[in-house]
Amino acid sequence: MTHDATYVSSERLKAALADPAFAAVPAGAPLLAATGAPMRIVHANDAALALFAARDLADLQDRRLAGADAGARRLTELAASLRPGGPARLERLRFEIDGRVVAPIFMCRRTNEAEPLFIALAAQARAHGPSDHALPVQALTEPRFDALSASLPAAPSSLRFVWRTDSAHRFVALDDALTRALGWPRESLIGTSFLEFAAQAGMDPQARLREALASQRTWSGVEAHWPTADGA
Repeated sequence: MTHDATYVSSERLKAALADPAFAAVPAGAPLLAATGAPMRIVHANDAALALFAARDLADLQDRRLAGADAGARRLTELAASLRPGGPARLERLRFEIDGRVVAPIFMCRRTNEAEPLFIALAAQARAHGPSDHALPVQALTEPRFDALSASLPAAPSSLRFVWRTDSAHRFVALDDALTRALGWPRESLIGTSFLEFAAQAGMDPQARLREALASQRTWSGVEAHWPTADGA
């Protein structure tokens, strides 16, 4: 494959990618565009085809994104459920491809058009397991992590921030927006279990956050009162 595969005009795609939310994603990152319900892939760049080990758009649609894979199901849900013209959303999705697990972080958004265009841009891609295919792997450094968080538009009188945890739910990255807003020094949280911190801070009395994290699935809508460092 020597060029991007597309069923959508370059002008429409360029307009969709002009959203400020995508500015922090490295150039050349894996890019998917889709329309309709059920989701129909209308564009994939070379990096996206390589990520999914797909030959072309038809192969990507039929063999990689139309099955029961958890990542494919969630990507389809996002393509149908994100509000057209609404804020971008960061999601880590898990795919099993040819004996390896690929878990990209996608920046996702739907355009505000008569037929919304769903854009999924992989800000980070990690792979585990054997593979015969070249895979683009983006390192997500803390400055890039902060940039991704800052690029997410916030509703009036609200603040968006991002953190990252490992498989044991320990904090491994926090963006500056969180530490500035809540006053918790980064070094006091890195390496700490999010669940232990939540229990000590009393921010999850109904254990909804614990259940969401334990599910190992994408989740949203869990409310918690996160205290500031001075106890407010």
